[in-house]
Amino acid sequence: MSPGRPQRPRPGPRRPFAWALAAVFIGLTIGNVHRTLGPPTPGHPADLASARALVYLTVQGIEEYRDSTGAFPPTLDAAGLDYPGLEYHPRAGGYSIATAAVGGSGGAVHFTLGDDLEPYRAAARAVIARGSGS
Repeated sequence: MSPGRPQRPRPGPRRPFAWALAAVFIGLTIGNVHRTLGPPTPGHPADLASARALVYLTVQGIEEYRDSTGAFPPTLDAAGLDYPGLEYHPRAGGYSIATAAVGGSGGAVHFTLGDDLEPYRAAARAVIARGSGS
């Protein structure tokens, strides 16, 4: 080594740290992309409109079952409508549907045969419009 030249520091443990950081970053990125683009996971409705839309679609399925069999389904599963977060209570001449708590608010959505279905239909349209970006 010549006396006039400053010594270069030797590369230290930075490279292993950089590789580990890059691996964590890539793993998190792949996880986020998979979660965003992957199929939706079933669960509880995230907001009031989604809960009402789910109730509306369930009512339509129950009515379709009744039209084809002449009776209300004994369970939602019997009608192919077993959605997580819904409770179905058939009774003589009718039924009621309730959702689990919506969006951490502690509230739930309730529907009983004979209630006005229009708010639920409007919520379904809003959720569809929100999903399609229009």
